[in-house]
Amino acid sequence: MTAELRELKKEIKRRRHLPIPEQGRWLGSVVNGHLNYYAVPGNTDAVAAFRPR
Repeated sequence: MTAELRELKKEIKRRRHLPIPEQGRWLGSVVNGHLNYYAVPGNTDAVAAFRPR
């Protein structure tokens, strides 16, 4: 998980020059993709670690 977040941070830095709405769409797709993959019954700990409520 730490490596994944590190890569995400690098990609966010790379996309800093893009307009804010475009950055938001991209980041939203990343979070939704993570949730679609990991958010299965019984795996709430992994989802909560990535996206605390």
